[in-house]
Amino acid sequence: EEAISLWKRFFTQYTIDDRIPPETPFIDLETLFAKRMAAVDEDNPSDWVLIRGMIADGKYAYRNDNCFWVESLEDLPDSEIKYYVCCYGDYEGARDYHENIVLTMEHTIAQGDPYCSRVMHDTCVDFDLRHPPKKFWDNMWPVGKYTDKKK
Repeated sequence: EEAISLWKRFFTQYTIDDRIPPETPFIDLETLFAKRMAAVDEDNPSDWVLIRGMIADGKYAYRNDNCFWVESLEDLPDSEIKYYVCCYGDYEGARDYHENIVLTMEHTIAQGDPYCSRVMHDTCVDFDLRHPPKKFWDNMWPVGKYTDKKK
């Protein structure tokens, strides 16, 4: 417990101290979503298998179906430590886009789930930090341009 507490404090402070202001000012999550979707195309593929979409105003959901961090630690038997090493920084990292962004995550590959479920909430618009239920994530599979990789 003490080691995990120390890691959380260290990593949070490191992320804050190392934060680089975005090149373009944050407008809203829909703009961020469009920018991220435009960045992944045939000329610029990603090895991350992500399914993502705007599910409400101020609510950008994305599901990771793979995680290179977890794969690199696959021999580590402790899923709690694996979670903190692989996932914990994402919470503070989401605030890199804007101080009003809050990340929620309920399912993680690090803890044995088949995917990571994440939602970025813009608290200027979406102050209800409700994370969609497991059924939503299990059935999330958009078609066309909103799909990074085909299953």
